[in-house]
Amino acid sequence: QDRMIKNRLISSLRTLITTLLLILSNIAAIYLVDYISNDFAIGSWYNAIIIVMAVAIANALLWPIFRRFLMKIIIFTFGIGSLFINSIIFYISSYFIPGVSVGIYGALQVPIVMAIFTTFIVNITNTNYYDNYIKTILNYALKQKTPYKKRYPGVLMLEIDGLSINILKKAIDD
Repeated sequence: QDRMIKNRLISSLRTLITTLLLILSNIAAIYLVDYISNDFAIGSWYNAIIIVMAVAIANALLWPIFRRFLMKIIIFTFGIGSLFINSIIFYISSYFIPGVSVGIYGALQVPIVMAIFTTFIVNITNTNYYDNYIKTILNYALKQKTPYKKRYPGVLMLEIDGLSINILKKAIDD
């Protein structure tokens, strides 16, 4: 019981630290693009924080909708379409922030740099959401009180395309 609480606390702390690192890296990405690009300016220093929060909220709200309707385009473009969608979300989010000026190239540069920084942080912190999902499912399955009981004997279905009946009979006889 105490070990499980300790593991959950460590997992929550790791998630919090990773989230803070992701936010800070995205702020750094915005400052970097502001420094190297003529097509993007953030104005005040706190606008970078506002932009990161606005993009995070917009991504949380809009990405499921975009993914539902534009998944074929994203797959067809091998993921580059998602960068264009992120550029649109970034452009719309930063349009409403006073003091921020974004051009088309700036709107394309910032999501690319943010994606690079995010990939770097996720790889450093060894964040793998799929593994966390599997661990949750396994923990749930292990907590089940009743053991699994077989009700029906198993059936094995085998289909081998191009295999003639004569070859199959010969394989069974040998």
